[in-house]
This record gives sequence, structure tokens and C-alpha cells, in this order.
Amino acid sequence: MSVDDVLAIAKKGKALGCTEALFTLGDKPELLYEEAKQELQELGFASTLEYTKFVAGEVLRETGLLPHLILGVTDVEGCKTL
Repeated sequence: MSVDDVLAIAKKGKALGCTEALFTLGDKPELLYEEAKQELQELGFASTLEYTKFVAGEVLRETGLLPHLILGVTDVEGCKTL
């Protein structure tokens, strides 16, 4: 999903009274699926974690919704990016 698409959904949720935005991820889908890797590259991100960090920050800034992250399997280096 594009950042704009995520923000549009978050703004609708905020208008309906939501206080959190739930982000659920697979286990590094960019390593398993070429389509996921290509989509991330088109969006300008190297990994799902990098994208999630950016988008969660945008949701917080734009809507005030608290990002709730369910990251899937990651490693120490991946967590350092968050």
C-alpha cells in the first residue's frame, strides 16, 4: 500500500473514534516474494521494516493514532531500525 493509502485509512479510523493503528507484517515478505521486494523498491524502501517505520511515523504525525506494531519474525539488526 502506498503511504497515501495508509494515511487515508488511518484518517477514516480516527474519524470513527479509533485511537490506535494496527500494523501487522509477514516474516520479511521481501525475501520470499519478488512482488513484495519490487513494491518496496518502487516506494523507495529497502525492507518491510524500513517502510513500516516510516509509515507508522506518518500515521502518528498526521492523525495522532498510536501505531501498534506486530512485526513477525525479525532480527536484532532489523529492530535497530525501529
